[in-house]
Amino acid sequence: MDEISVRSNKIENYVLMVSNELESVDLNNFDEKIDNINDLIEKINIEREFLIANYSIKGGVPKCDGLHRAVKHVISQFDNIIERKKELTQNIITELNKLANKKKLINYQR
Repeated sequence: MDEISVRSNKIENYVLMVSNELESVDLNNFDEKIDNINDLIEKINIEREFLIANYSIKGGVPKCDGLHRAVKHVISQFDNIIERKKELTQNIITELNKLANKKKLINYQR
């Protein structure tokens, strides 16, 4: 394999590793997983910058359907995590509002 293919495969593997990290994110390990993901993204950027600097490849990586699908999947996973966090936040806000209303009713009944 030539160096471009090797580095492109590294990028694809890193993207798949990001995807795997995102699959296992939950409330208990969110910070740890995001740190791991940031490290992987840094590695992806290093490989990408190398390809741009040394091979003048627009975008840094030759077009690869597998990589394109993997990146779209990662984007979708991030979107899903954001949606879940928004829903959780909204549920907490609703519960806090209910508690505040109950407190007001108790005060009015006195």
